[in-house]
Amino acid sequence: MQDMNDVLFTEQQIEDAVKQMAMRINDLNLDSAVFLCVLNGGFMFFSDLIKHLDIPNVECDFIRVKSYKGKERGEIIMVKDAELSIGN
Repeated sequence: MQDMNDVLFTEQQIEDAVKQMAMRINDLNLDSAVFLCVLNGGFMFFSDLIKHLDIPNVECDFIRVKSYKGKERGEIIMVKDAELSIGN
Protein backbone atom coordinates (compact mmCIF):
# COMPACT_ATOMS: atom_id res chain seq x y z
CA MET A 1 0.00 0.00 0.00
CA GLN A 2 1.25 3.45 -0.94
CA ASP A 3 2.02 5.89 1.86
CA MET A 4 0.08 9.14 1.50
CA ASN A 5 3.39 11.03 1.79
CA ASP A 6 4.98 9.21 -1.15
CA VAL A 7 5.39 11.46 -4.19
CA LEU A 8 4.23 9.77 -7.38
CA PHE A 9 5.11 12.65 -9.69
CA THR A 10 7.18 15.75 -9.05
CA GLU A 11 5.75 19.20 -9.69
CA GLN A 12 8.09 19.51 -12.69
CA GLN A 13 6.89 16.20 -14.17
CA ILE A 14 3.27 17.32 -13.89
CA GLU A 15 4.07 20.72 -15.40
CA ASP A 16 5.91 19.05 -18.30
CA ALA A 17 2.99 16.66 -18.93
CA VAL A 18 0.48 19.54 -18.99
CA LYS A 19 2.67 21.49 -21.43
CA GLN A 20 3.00 18.41 -23.64
CA MET A 21 -0.77 17.94 -23.64
CA ALA A 22 -1.25 21.60 -24.59
CA MET A 23 1.26 21.20 -27.44
CA ARG A 24 -0.70 18.20 -28.77
CA ILE A 25 -3.90 20.25 -28.69
CA ASN A 26 -2.12 23.20 -30.34
CA ASP A 27 -0.91 20.86 -33.10
CA LEU A 28 -4.55 20.38 -34.11
CA ASN A 29 -4.44 23.97 -35.49
CA LEU A 30 -7.92 24.79 -34.23
CA ASP A 31 -9.45 28.20 -34.90
CA SER A 32 -11.73 27.90 -31.88
CA ALA A 33 -12.50 25.49 -29.07
CA VAL A 34 -14.68 25.10 -25.99
CA PHE A 35 -13.08 23.61 -22.89
CA LEU A 36 -15.19 22.26 -20.07
CA CYS A 37 -13.74 21.89 -16.57
CA VAL A 38 -15.17 19.60 -13.91
CA LEU A 39 -15.04 21.50 -10.62
CA ASN A 40 -13.55 21.39 -8.07
CA GLY A 41 -10.92 18.75 -8.66
CA GLY A 42 -10.00 19.73 -12.19
CA PHE A 43 -9.60 23.48 -11.68
CA MET A 44 -5.82 23.70 -11.15
CA PHE A 45 -5.06 21.33 -14.04
CA PHE A 46 -7.56 23.15 -16.24
CA SER A 47 -6.09 26.60 -15.56
CA ASP A 48 -2.54 25.35 -16.18
CA LEU A 49 -3.59 23.73 -19.46
CA ILE A 50 -5.50 26.77 -20.74
CA LYS A 51 -2.46 29.03 -20.11
CA HIS A 52 -0.41 27.01 -22.62
CA LEU A 53 -2.93 26.93 -25.46
CA ASP A 54 -2.38 28.91 -28.66
CA ILE A 55 -5.93 28.79 -29.99
CA PRO A 56 -7.31 32.14 -31.21
CA ASN A 57 -10.85 31.72 -29.85
CA VAL A 58 -11.10 29.74 -26.63
CA GLU A 59 -14.22 29.57 -24.52
CA CYS A 60 -14.21 27.99 -21.07
CA ASP A 61 -17.04 26.74 -18.94
CA PHE A 62 -17.44 24.75 -15.77
CA ILE A 63 -19.64 21.99 -14.46
CA ARG A 64 -19.89 20.61 -10.96
CA VAL A 65 -21.06 17.12 -10.09
CA LYS A 66 -21.27 15.18 -6.87
CA SER A 67 -21.73 11.55 -6.05
CA TYR A 68 -21.59 11.54 -2.26
CA LYS A 69 -24.34 12.19 0.22
CA GLY A 70 -22.54 12.46 3.53
CA LYS A 71 -20.07 9.58 3.49
CA GLU A 72 -22.15 7.36 1.21
CA ARG A 73 -21.46 7.21 -2.49
CA GLY A 74 -24.57 7.45 -4.60
CA GLU A 75 -25.91 8.57 -7.93
CA ILE A 76 -23.98 11.24 -9.83
CA ILE A 77 -25.88 14.52 -9.61
CA MET A 78 -25.24 17.60 -11.74
CA VAL A 79 -24.89 20.52 -9.31
CA LYS A 80 -23.86 23.12 -11.91
CA ASP A 81 -24.39 22.61 -15.62
CA ALA A 82 -22.47 24.26 -18.45
CA GLU A 83 -23.75 27.66 -19.51
CA LEU A 84 -22.11 27.68 -22.96
CA SER A 85 -23.58 25.81 -25.87
CA ILE A 86 -21.26 22.83 -26.31
CA GLY A 87 -22.96 21.20 -29.28
CA ASN A 88 -20.84 20.04 -32.25
